[in-house]
Amino acid sequence: MRRTGAPSSVVAETVADVDDAFFALIEFANGAAGTISFTWAGHGAPIALPGGMAIYGSRACLHGATLIRDDGSREAVADLFDREATAAERDAATPHGVTDPFGLAYLDWLRAIRAGSQPETSGVEGLRDLATAFAISESAAAGESVTVDGVLAGTIDSWQREIDAHYGL
Repeated sequence: MRRTGAPSSVVAETVADVDDAFFALIEFANGAAGTISFTWAGHGAPIALPGGMAIYGSRACLHGATLIRDDGSREAVADLFDREATAAERDAATPHGVTDPFGLAYLDWLRAIRAGSQPETSGVEGLRDLATAFAISESAAAGESVTVDGVLAGTIDSWQREIDAHYGL
């Protein structure tokens, strides 16, 4: 990384030892493919898609609250949900009319406590989510595709090994 001054002069140099961007191709168990990319390394205004984050799939993308299919057709996700969801799915998604994500998470947690059951998203699922994120770094370190299960089992640890060694794990 360089910090530059006047044309053709270098003010300072330093080694960049942190990630400032990532790009990942993800293949799901059902065969669906997706990509994830992120960076904070740009200059000037941040790179952003109008309307916020986009999630791309094999045949469409979710851009904000709109589903955009490969054929160019667009549909509000709320309209798709209203048309396709069963009454039980609607009630599960907005119990008692609660629509705030934070409120829904608390309601789910409180219901699980009352029923003596697990919440919709368990600690195990949270661990898998974290392992999925770590798999991106592990894949980059290994220079090849990896599996989330391998990261969870600790058999894929090229990236994690240095961290574990630092903390004596």
